Amino acid sequence: MSAPLRIGIDLRWLQRAWLNSPVGALGGVGIFSQNLIRGLADVGEDIVLVALVSREAVPEPLHRLIATVPRHETRVIGLTGLWPGMDRRRKYTQALNLMETESGIAMGLGAFRLDVLHMLDHTPPPRGARCPSVVTLHEFFDWVRPGWAVYRRLCDRLVTATRVVGVSEAVATDYAARYARGRTEVSFVHNGIDLGTFRPEADEGDAVARRDLALPATYFIHAGVLTGRKNPGGLFRALALVDGDAHVVNVGAYGAVPGAKEKVLALAREAGVAERLRLVEEGVSPGVMAALYRGAAGLVFPSLSEGFGLPAVECLACGVPCVTSDRGALPEVTGALGILTDPEDPADIARGMRRLLEDEAHRRRVAAEGPKWAEGFSCRAMAAGYLQVYRALAEGRA
Repeated sequence: MSAPLRIGIDLRWLQRAWLNSPVGALGGVGIFSQNLIRGLADVGEDIVLVALVSREAVPEPLHRLIATVPRHETRVIGLTGLWPGMDRRRKYTQALNLMETESGIAMGLGAFRLDVLHMLDHTPPPRGARCPSVVTLHEFFDWVRPGWAVYRRLCDRLVTATRVVGVSEAVATDYAARYARGRTEVSFVHNGIDLGTFRPEADEGDAVARRDLALPATYFIHAGVLTGRKNPGGLFRALALVDGDAHVVNVGAYGAVPGAKEKVLALAREAGVAERLRLVEEGVSPGVMAALYRGAAGLVFPSLSEGFGLPAVECLACGVPCVTSDRGALPEVTGALGILTDPEDPADIARGMRRLLEDEAHRRRVAAEGPKWAEGFSCRAMAAGYLQVYRALAEGRA
């Protein structure tokens, strides 16, 4: 019997996400990281998880998550955690992590006898890494704007990985054409969601959760901080075109993005819909998020770009329809069930929102087909895809 593969997985982003939000509002990369470990616990019987964390405190939920993988070790890398005052700010932590990987300082990976190293947060593998490496690329649309030279450099550095894995075919195809150009292998593995939490059957606490948040009777849901890429201006201008009392409920950990709340409120006032916007700015647990999906008229997610779009799949898993943009990975991950709109046309977004309120036939179709569609995006399916990548890298087949 061959020895199990020793897979080093960089969990520093997830560690920081748990420290920022004890309720579990982890953001897209954090959710991906958590669900990958969940999936590996289910299908990774022939691996050793070497969990790579920073010198900061390791939150108890992360301890428990790591322990779900039968064979596991926890190892400390990097310098983050030595200066608590600076480390509290996410932007400084990310910058320090990037400098560590670029220089290889304080990583010490050679001592861990890894067969494969997996960087989860679109960070290039550390210089001097002695084993094959895989980097997950979540998106890079914002990185390549004129003037963002450091991020364009980051895109170039990703080709030092043995394999770059996009979270969608859209991301992988775009990166392969624009940056990789044959310099490294590029593939994709779809993100996975927790189908035990995001499901059509209501929990006993659903009504209580919605009442505790004082939600309006009729609302559209949006998950995630409404930064520029999420198209808050287009969303609010569309809401202004939708008659009735329907509100937008936006759930996001705004404390982690300084200044974002003020910008969102200003845009809502400018569009004349401030009284129809409800911000749940502290974020919520996944279970409460599922309750909010199930109580909504539908998700409205008109992003200018998305590498995957977890909320769209989570919503469909709950049997609830969604309006998304027709760009990036959103058509790919919603299939025939998504209501696609032009994110630069508020009238088209409003058309989709009215359909959420009025099209009962579509609602019944999504209720019947959405959960089945979402089964293709399980944690187990994602982990199985990455296990194939790990084995290919370890065996020199990349």
